[in-house]
Amino acid sequence: TASSLTIKEAIAQFLVTDRRFESDPDDVRNAAAVELGNALSTKIDTDMTALFASFTGGGGTIGVGTTALTWGQLFAARSRLAAGGTTGNTVPGPYVAVLHEYHWFNLAKSASVAGAQTNASAALLDDVNRGYYVASVGDMDIFVSNNISAGTATGNPAVSGVFNRQAIALDMRRAPRLEPDRDASARATELNMTVKYAAGVWRPTFGIPVLASASLPTG
Repeated sequence: TASSLTIKEAIAQFLVTDRRFESDPDDVRNAAAVELGNALSTKIDTDMTALFASFTGGGGTIGVGTTALTWGQLFAARSRLAAGGTTGNTVPGPYVAVLHEYHWFNLAKSASVAGAQTNASAALLDDVNRGYYVASVGDMDIFVSNNISAGTATGNPAVSGVFNRQAIALDMRRAPRLEPDRDASARATELNMTVKYAAGVWRPTFGIPVLASASLPTG
């Protein structure tokens, strides 16, 4: 069953003085636009990754917040989606895994020269050691996001997600727009960037939360 989405607006702002415009040898307007755009994209990504905890597919959350993520847990999530887990509601592939940066660190470490030993395939070892990311494993694409929040409880728990893309909906109702607003009395110009969008869980049974520790890596 699909859900509904609510459109919202996000804004980021810079105030640039006339003196800065006149004395800065660099293009401050373009630099500000890049930073404003990055801020809004981070906001949208944070909203989307926060949705992982609302997935209900495959029988519920895999893992605990006090231990590191393992390849076994990642593939268990994929298998539960494919076979229905305890719910019997099978979810077709391909699948996507979006992981906290420190979750991916533990997986990469176990499949790299940094690990004590591994049974990973040569192709996977090459991918991890060469680029520190895995484009895909089987029918599952793996992405890393540093916008997944970690808790403050023991282990710094964080929720990553494994899902079919239909689990989440993103409606970009209006692309980011930059508008200057001159304030003569302040001898400055506001640079306002706004975007209208909606993000939400569309089909909650099409994803599984993957809970694991996101403690600071130590090597």
